[in-house]
Amino acid sequence: MIKLTLIVLLRRWNRVISSLFCLNMGLISALIVGAVGGVAIYGTGGLLTPVVAPMMGFSGSGIVAGSMGAAAQSYYGNLVAGSIISQMTAAMMAPTP
Repeated sequence: MIKLTLIVLLRRWNRVISSLFCLNMGLISALIVGAVGGVAIYGTGGLLTPVVAPMMGFSGSGIVAGSMGAAAQSYYGNLVAGSIISQMTAAMMAPTP
């Protein structure tokens, strides 16, 4: 009985730890994309955006699945127009002359 209770407690603890880890990874990704993307867009006047955005998972067809940009987007949920993630996406999807 004690062994069964211990197994149940360990499984519950494992779920709590894994959910906290996923939440923290999303938060870390969101902070990195926000900081680096903000510097690329505002700090350099957008000159480094075509270089930095693909490194974080932004492409001409949208945000690449499994990338840091996707983790940041999933952390934020519904993105508003004008946010750094939407600006990075728009910059990569814009046609080049």
